[in-house]
Amino acid sequence: MNKIKKLTFHTKQYNVLYVEDDEKSRVELKALLELFFKKVFIANNGKDALEIYNTNLDDIDIIFTDIYMPVFSGFELIKEIRSINPLEYIIVITAHQDINTYKQSLELGINDILIKPIITTKMIDILHKAVDHIKYLKNIEITSQTDTMQIANSNKNIFIDKLTNLDNKNKLDIYLHSSNSYHLILVNIDNFDMINCQYGYTIGDEIIIKISEILNNINNANSKLFRVVSDEFVFLFSQITENELKTFVISIIKTIENTKIGTTIDDFKLSCTVGVEYGRGDDILRKAHIAIKEARQIGKDKYGFYSSNSLLKNRREDNLKWLRKIKKVLKNDAIIPYYQPIINNKTGKIETYEALARILEINRVSKPYYYLENAKLFQLLPDITKVMISKIFESINTKNLTIAINITQEDLADDSFITFVLNSSSKHGIKPSKIIFEIVESIYITEDTNILKNISLLNNFGFKIAIDDFGTNHTNMQKLHTLTIDYIKIDGYYIESLLQNQKTELLVESMLQCAKSMNAKVIAESVSNEELYEKVKSMGIEYSQGYFTGKPSEYILS
Repeated sequence: MNKIKKLTFHTKQYNVLYVEDDEKSRVELKALLELFFKKVFIANNGKDALEIYNTNLDDIDIIFTDIYMPVFSGFELIKEIRSINPLEYIIVITAHQDINTYKQSLELGINDILIKPIITTKMIDILHKAVDHIKYLKNIEITSQTDTMQIANSNKNIFIDKLTNLDNKNKLDIYLHSSNSYHLILVNIDNFDMINCQYGYTIGDEIIIKISEILNNINNANSKLFRVVSDEFVFLFSQITENELKTFVISIIKTIENTKIGTTIDDFKLSCTVGVEYGRGDDILRKAHIAIKEARQIGKDKYGFYSSNSLLKNRREDNLKWLRKIKKVLKNDAIIPYYQPIINNKTGKIETYEALARILEINRVSKPYYYLENAKLFQLLPDITKVMISKIFESINTKNLTIAINITQEDLADDSFITFVLNSSSKHGIKPSKIIFEIVESIYITEDTNILKNISLLNNFGFKIAIDDFGTNHTNMQKLHTLTIDYIKIDGYYIESLLQNQKTELLVESMLQCAKSMNAKVIAESVSNEELYEKVKSMGIEYSQGYFTGKPSEYILS
């Protein structure tokens, strides 16, 4: 039996969900996937994919998804699926090889990346890893520990990880399905898939061997060490105090962070995140994975102890709560614009305002972060944008003001959006030149020609365009230069660290050169104090926005 037949023998047990908005790519890869898998579910956007996933939750074993899709992106889909099942095996398929695509994908917990055009040998390598992973996660029914130990003694090779010579997941399952309970410490190497993508699996294997040696040195007589799969290791303790457990976890993290890992091509500095749970059975490993995800989301420590009051467990309930709130807010007309001044750094005078959405709640006005995040999830962002535009145009129709308004990818994907803007501006007598539409930088990565066409239409009708949060994505500069960009807003992350970090200053200077090449003016976001304001001015940045120059207010400031 050759390698392909052997692989197909295993993959034909499993079903996959494939998500791709490009029809040509979808047809080609679908044909390839059908050679390997029992059934291939197909979706052409993230929204349909999520519906298929929820309907066939128990039948889908692997997900292949594109990233940059209109309406509901791959990032949004992955985030939702991870909230439903943190252990679902997800493979991203993308033509974008920039660091931010990798970073955002890995932060969401994907398992692997396939680069377009698909190389069949690379895909087969990834399928081998996927099958191994899924086999590990499938429940293993064991009739008794005695029977299992007899199997282990008769065929020890199935319980040894070939790469590291550590005990593997099969051996771990013997302990987890015994009558004893254990403290389980799950160690996940951060961003390890990035190393495999950039340097290849040979270097990745070298690193895994070195890490296994490091962890083995930490291991002691009271614990057992296993390589679970790929970039994950497990320590098991039958007895350990709470203080000893925490000390041991911190020692794992610090040792990996402080050890330079040498390979045949370079030295690497790595980090890890650790999840801890006590118990027995398959559930203990799943809960340790959840603890890792929560530790990464919270970002305070590099480790987490599983809690029954899990953030992931409660997220879906929160989503439904926010959906009801959003619909109530829209029904009650409770979305209002607040205006934050943007200062001309040469004159020191207010020249523009950014309109920011606020929500009228009982006895308070709140920021809309959670509303907007969930509105995006349930395709309600365009409704909120239209409410904002209508109220802004109505409030400024007698004033000679320039207003910046945030619009989203979802707005620009909607064919009716341009008509709505033109009708609203005509109705209220608003000059297009007085409106700046702020668009997040990531939109310019999209391959959706309809979105880019609508940006050009706004340009052509005389509306101004600003790139918001500039510097947070790896933008296609050639694509940027095909459009008229009037303003670039440098993300607050860079502005806030200008005074502390010389490298940040160099980055900001490169952004200024980029803006200059496009004849675009620059706005510094998050200018929070006088020292920062003076620094921004000294660098030649034309405009400032932040709490130092003016807080958002319901009223237009003089």
